Amino acid sequence: LAILQRHAQRRNLSLIAARLLQDGDPQEQASDARERLSALQREVAGLSDFQDATVLLAHPLPRPQELIAGVAFCGSKISLSGNSKGYKTFAQIHLGACLAAGAEWLGFPTLKSKVFYVNLELNPYSFQQRLMHICQALNVQLEPGQFTLWNLRGVRMSIEAFEAALAIRVHPGEFDFICIDPLYKMLGARSENDAGEMGDLFSRLEALAARIGAAYVVAHHYAKGNAANKQVIDRSAGSGVVARDGDCIINLTEHEAEDAVTLDLTLRDFQPVPPKVLRWVYPIFQVDASGLDPLNIKQSNPKAKSSIPAESVLAILSGVPMTRDNIIKELQKSTGRGENACRYVVASTLSRPEVKIERLSRPGTNPILRYYVTGY
Repeated sequence: LAILQRHAQRRNLSLIAARLLQDGDPQEQASDARERLSALQREVAGLSDFQDATVLLAHPLPRPQELIAGVAFCGSKISLSGNSKGYKTFAQIHLGACLAAGAEWLGFPTLKSKVFYVNLELNPYSFQQRLMHICQALNVQLEPGQFTLWNLRGVRMSIEAFEAALAIRVHPGEFDFICIDPLYKMLGARSENDAGEMGDLFSRLEALAARIGAAYVVAHHYAKGNAANKQVIDRSAGSGVVARDGDCIINLTEHEAEDAVTLDLTLRDFQPVPPKVLRWVYPIFQVDASGLDPLNIKQSNPKAKSSIPAESVLAILSGVPMTRDNIIKELQKSTGRGENACRYVVASTLSRPEVKIERLSRPGTNPILRYYVTGY
């Protein structure tokens, strides 16, 4: 198909050149050639036309369907990261099974979707057992065509080879959700620390998913060291592109309680979702109902300082409304802790329902947001 497209484009270029050589008005011929070249360039680049904002605002766009309610639209880019051997594949199969069945995922309703799971790591038997046990735990039965598996363990796969294979084997609209597990198996010769190389990989993934009309999720691992000392978005290994490209960043960070993790969702298109604790009950994570504090994530150093309680932030917010940066500064003063630790607990606390927002409008730019609580 790609070869035929290139031949068609060359033929169109030849036709444009031939028209310029014909007798006729030079200005009309030049104008016609410019229009045809412009159309051909848009076709080759796959780019849309420029759009005037007044035209855009005059025609409201339909709201996309929500793939995961309050978390991700259909067609979203998602990453799922966690500690090494932290049940990430179990979590990704769990998500895929919920979408394939239209079942609730960790308290979030999902849209029933056709799932394509690319397994690059598990042997086929292990994957079969995990999927079977997860479906039993969820009490769902997958229908034919809803969950398609591609076992590629032992196959040297790169994003370029993946693109070529799917161009032949997968048609637009065939799947709604693609799971790639794990991401590092698709790097090829790329370094996960190189922003340019990772940016190219994610651009290719995005274009591939857009052609099919699907959302996708990639499984990734945390960097070495203590995740508790880093902001949520900076816990993934490698280039910051990994953490910042997605529309939805799912982080599973080990909690201080045994067999528990804190689920953090960093969302581009939706309101912030408060973090929650998940309990590992083989073969799935389940939302904790015992009241564990999601901020109490595990410290790798037993002598490390404890987490800053959310109450410290709420106490600051009980005074006059303050901007986020000023809240962080006040918290640093009152606790003597570093900026990263304070920034994390402030971000988590500001998503609580009791925190109110005051918006101060500014001409020509975004409003100033100030936060406060009442009756605390």
